Amino acid sequence: MTGETMFIESHERSNYYCYLQSVEGRQMPDEVDQLNYRNYIKGFEGEKKFETMLSKCGGIKLWDVALRTPALSQYDFLVIYNHTLFHFEVKNFSGQYRILNNQFVSDSDYVHHDVLSQLNRAHYNLTKFLVKHGIVFKVVSKIIFINDGFTLIGGVEHQDIVTSSSVEKIGHYFDDAYIPDITEKKLGDLLVSKHEGKNIFERIYYYDFSKMKKGMRCPDCRKIGIEDHLKGRNLKCECGSILNKAKILKITIEEIMMLKRAGVSTREVVNWTGLNERVVRRCLVEHFHAEGKGKARKFTIK
Repeated sequence: MTGETMFIESHERSNYYCYLQSVEGRQMPDEVDQLNYRNYIKGFEGEKKFETMLSKCGGIKLWDVALRTPALSQYDFLVIYNHTLFHFEVKNFSGQYRILNNQFVSDSDYVHHDVLSQLNRAHYNLTKFLVKHGIVFKVVSKIIFINDGFTLIGGVEHQDIVTSSSVEKIGHYFDDAYIPDITEKKLGDLLVSKHEGKNIFERIYYYDFSKMKKGMRCPDCRKIGIEDHLKGRNLKCECGSILNKAKILKITIEEIMMLKRAGVSTREVVNWTGLNERVVRRCLVEHFHAEGKGKARKFTIK
């Protein structure tokens, strides 16, 4: 028998960040959106690196869970293993840092407030959550500094801090052959059922669709403007990536709909992508819902 290696809950990009991802390279967002998106991507890259490591480990695993206790607390990673609930907060900081008055201060004197206090608050709320539901499990919380370029001057003295050089030890702790028992599986199901995925405070500022840069985007290099030079089933980006035309076209149409916030016509997609009208129409009819007839026909998500 093999142990639990899959995640029972995984990160899903919110509508806000999906929209900003589509806007990227097509129009210049305002400073707030730029900063939010840049911080999100950096954080996501760090979490993805940790998720890749945990995917090889045993235990019941969850990535990105929000629980109300009654305050809402967000948890990057939870692992249920050996009747212990492990909580890992991942930070993708880079550069030299020192700890002053429990605050992380960079070599340029930028202060990251409440890193440790946030961990302690989330740990306390997680403990309350278990007590409320009558679950007697130990809770262990750690901050993971995942970036190899992160240095903590003076070394690590805090028991809740794990730097990149020690992250692999965490992976070795969770035996991939571990078989969770019924109480651990019930806790996993409970955490999934209580997860509040939608951020009610999230607001999106929509940019002018008519001013967006047109073109298909390469999923590898993120460049916009792939042209159909191969005239076959594939497309080739300037970065060298060979991409399936039908797959990229479907993704592009979905992106147009998100940016436009409305259905699209065959002609609009042809003008946006530069692809043959017959190819575009086939994709629209196969994957999207048609409304209207003739030139007035629009396609929307099924």
